[in-house]
Parts: sequence; structure tokens; C-alpha cells
Amino acid sequence: MKVERKSKFYVFLMEYLWSILFFVLACIVCVQLFVESYRISNLASDKNEALLIGQVIAEDLRMNAIDEEDGFILIEENHYQKNTDKFVIDIYQTPKTLDYVESTIEVSKGHTVLINFAVMSGGQ
Repeated sequence: MKVERKSKFYVFLMEYLWSILFFVLACIVCVQLFVESYRISNLASDKNEALLIGQVIAEDLRMNAIDEEDGFILIEENHYQKNTDKFVIDIYQTPKTLDYVESTIEVSKGHTVLINFAVMSGGQ
């Protein structure tokens, strides 16, 4: 009676395939981490740039009113909008007592609102 023995090559091949599978899975996880970090970095960069734009507009609002010379278009009553190459800037103004005006500045990119804050201006 002859007993057949399995070849050791089969065991080596299975171990080699498992190591390749593990390597592929590790590569997939690493690529996903790099893509997510790239997306977060771009979002942080856009938010920083939007904050600088919003700060300049807030300083302009405190000094004087928004008009068409600044590139803003009156969309509806107390709502101004300006489109740049990268961002859309919306200003919503609400009159308050004693000639004060509360302006809400919203800077967005696409459908994502990057910053949104309020500025009080005017008064005597």
C-alpha cells in the first residue's frame, strides 16, 4: 500500500498567496489614509483662505456699506453676493436699532459653507 504525501510546494504557494493578499490589503488601507489626509489638508487650506477673505470683508463692512464697486451684486433686499474664481461670498444684512446693521458673512465653495459669522456695524 502506497501513501501519497502532499507536496511541500503547495504549502509554500498558499503561504505566498496569503502574504500577497495581506500586502494588497495593507496597500489599500494606506492609499485610503493618504487620500483622506489630502482631502482634509485641502479643506483646511480652503477654510483658511475663506477666513482671510471674510476678515477683509468684515473690516470693509465696519468702515462703510457694501456696494457694487466692491463687486457685490444685490440678489434681493439685504442680500449681496460676489463670485470669485474659487469662492461664493454672501452677505445678509439685518437692520437693528440705533442705525446698527448686523451683517452675516458666508463664504462657500461649491455647496460647502466654509465660514459663517456675523459682524455688527453702523451706529452713531
